[in-house]
Amino acid sequence: MKEYLNKFNKFRKDPKKKSISLLIIYGIFFIFVFIYISGNKPINSPNDIDTNNQNQNDNINDVTSYEYTYEIIQNDLNFKGKGIYYNNKNKIEIDGNFIKENNYQISFAILYDNKLNYNNLDNFLKNYDYESKTEYKDGNIKYEYIINNNDMIKYLNIELNEGYTNISVIRNDYINEVNINLSNNYSIKINYNNINNINSVDTK
Repeated sequence: MKEYLNKFNKFRKDPKKKSISLLIIYGIFFIFVFIYISGNKPINSPNDIDTNNQNQNDNINDVTSYEYTYEIIQNDLNFKGKGIYYNNKNKIEIDGNFIKENNYQISFAILYDNKLNYNNLDNFLKNYDYESKTEYKDGNIKYEYIINNNDMIKYLNIELNEGYTNISVIRNDYINEVNINLSNNYSIKINYNNINNINSVDTK
């Protein structure tokens, strides 16, 4: 044992060997530190990454304002309206006058506007896979959906016969046009314009 101590003391007094010893000691130290950090570092799973990307996409496509026009055809009734959605408020214009959404004299229009405003409709369609997809040279894409009338009854709170509803959606970055054929004599057409492009609204 004494012999090993003497050799260690001689080795320690040699400047070159002493430097090598320090390098070895520091190297071992940093290896242990790296192993410790790596073992405690949280690793994102692919699902976590996908979720984060999805949230970013949802934020990009948030719709807070738009103008719209729509036409509702039901047998002999042909109702046309337009309005503005801004700052979480919706106003419908009829005969040149804006009518607030709590005026139930136009409850028929309000029903469809509340159910089929941009955000509600977009979220509703996300529950379904499209039947066909057509891409155009101008960048627009048309999606065709076939949705069971039972789902449309629950969504719109209306009466429908058994069967299916055909919905076509034309969109680019946002939805531009929606055509809903509930039956041969029952259809809805909606156009959205100036999406997220409204700075203020004054409808005194």
